[in-house]
Amino acid sequence: MAFSYDAQRIHDEWLVVYKKGTGKGQTWFDRSWNARTNEYEWAPFSTYFTGTKETWKQATRPNALFLTTAIQLNNEQMKPLWNWFLNEVAVLNWAGSGAALGIGKTLRRLEDADFKKRVLEVMRAADLHLADIQVEQQPGHQVEFKLEPGKPLEFSARDQEVPVVKYVHRVEGQDAVSFDSRFESFGTQRLLSYIGPLLDALENGRLLVIDEIDSSLHPMVVRFLLNLFHNPVVSTKGAQLWMTTHDSSLLDVELLRRDQYWFVEKDSQQASKLYPLTDFSPRKGEALEKAYLRARYGGVPSISSANLH
Repeated sequence: MAFSYDAQRIHDEWLVVYKKGTGKGQTWFDRSWNARTNEYEWAPFSTYFTGTKETWKQATRPNALFLTTAIQLNNEQMKPLWNWFLNEVAVLNWAGSGAALGIGKTLRRLEDADFKKRVLEVMRAADLHLADIQVEQQPGHQVEFKLEPGKPLEFSARDQEVPVVKYVHRVEGQDAVSFDSRFESFGTQRLLSYIGPLLDALENGRLLVIDEIDSSLHPMVVRFLLNLFHNPVVSTKGAQLWMTTHDSSLLDVELLRRDQYWFVEKDSQQASKLYPLTDFSPRKGEALEKAYLRARYGGVPSISSANLH
């Protein structure tokens, strides 16, 4: 399943289905926007794709997916795909917005003693030696923002109890000391935010997508998180991790395969292009980070002198 879109419409959308035991894909549907004719061009529907296809096609709005429309009109064949997107993908996009916005996924499960034990084990394994994590409900404000294209930003606030996290540290021979988020490092808070969705992905074999995973985290901690997904003892259900990063030290074939690396580069129109490392056929044993920083693969900023006089 793939699609591209902008603020006005879906530009392309297609679905290729691979059945177990067959190597050839079935293109169930494929549509693309023709800017010259201002119409969609549809490839013939696959004979394996059944149901009132023309009805779904006519009902699909320019700014809606055909997949969504067909599901709303009682298509059964694509429900497994729809349910996968709905239930098996977790997207974390917190870069620049603060870990507190995403930490609720972890906090909601901390009342489970077994889950808290696993959280503390992960934190300690990452060299963050917390004795405990305590959550207190205190009076506060809940602020909600609503942003829609072409409309002014709307927000609302209401009084309600909000969770306050206490990070408990203990040095041998001394009393425990707790810090709230004002005095705890942002990296510790970010890692705690990740752990809830991360453990959920590992437990249920889900896909976890994290934007700028390295934000406030040491490169060795990021490596530790990646290795959890590669550890067959920990990841027993095929969990996957997709991430974006600016940390070039992660370009390491001992960490990931060469076909798992993709780059993003801006063109002359400031549009982003995504392409794989394998396009460059790197040699076995090639120093990927060194070659990347020398712009062999592209995807690096074009830095020039700034005239500040």
